[in-house]
Amino acid sequence: MTLAQHLAELYREFKQDPSPDPQVVVRFTSHLNKIQRKLLTDPSFSALLRQQMTFNSTADRDYYSLPPSIHRIITMRDIANQRPIRFMSESEYRQLCPDPSAESGTPDWYVPLGYYSVARRPSAAVEVFIKSDSASDTQTVYWEVVLATGATRIGSTTLTGTTAVSLDTTLTNISEVQDLYLSSAAVGTISVTETSGAGTQFSGINIGQTRGRFWRVALFPTPAATVTYTVDAERDITDLHQGQDESVLPKRFHDILTDGAEMLEHKLKKDRESFLIARAEYQDGRKALRAYLAGTNAIIPGGTKRIGWSPLGANFPAERWY
Repeated sequence: MTLAQHLAELYREFKQDPSPDPQVVVRFTSHLNKIQRKLLTDPSFSALLRQQMTFNSTADRDYYSLPPSIHRIITMRDIANQRPIRFMSESEYRQLCPDPSAESGTPDWYVPLGYYSVARRPSAAVEVFIKSDSASDTQTVYWEVVLATGATRIGSTTLTGTTAVSLDTTLTNISEVQDLYLSSAAVGTISVTETSGAGTQFSGINIGQTRGRFWRVALFPTPAATVTYTVDAERDITDLHQGQDESVLPKRFHDILTDGAEMLEHKLKKDRESFLIARAEYQDGRKALRAYLAGTNAIIPGGTKRIGWSPLGANFPAERWY
């Protein structure tokens, strides 16, 4: 079901006009997204957020930024050389490798460094430009940068759509962008480039977002050559915004969102009897979805699975998650 179909069902349930007041649309959409987030933050349903991606290392570059959709890494491996890349904590990495440039070789470890608002640093101390691929992007961009001298500068710049504009024409020696965000959601895809509007892109902001969020990882030792790494990851939860947006839930379980939204609306209206009925339907849907994912052998973090007949008799389940 699309967002539009979920909303149409809620309008019928609560006897609303097919084109209700905008406040009703916002409230019902908020209910649907809140229920989706509650479901997908449950480790039992994390398999619904899995994705796989690849990225290439560069010789003598120690850290890399994964796409904004990535929430966390599950596994990383070098398929070409049949090498697993194992997890290392940042504290251990800093102790073993105070200077990443001094440790060069074939990586055996990856180190999560957390979220950053920009993908990487400029390649040199440069002037920084920003532009959009949509002429409608004319809002304000706020920024905080570090100069080659070590000084910090903050300021704001007005976007001019598809025409690249300098963050500040007097700042031609920016060595790092610490933060960069928009006053309102991007209409198009925002590009942040070095040297000129046609220079190398080192960060960006996606449509509908106000800032970038890049999951940064270091490789240890620092790569000495280009290698393609395959990452099994968990992507972040994407809210339903447009009418044709669909939840990542299997289609047969889309009614869980509608049931959950009804539950929240009855709770808001303090209709206890209707709330309890809707909650029971919502909880039944959750249980069915959990059983469905367990039946597909999806990995449930922290769980173990007993396979076969129970040795404890007929009153005990033969297969369950703990």
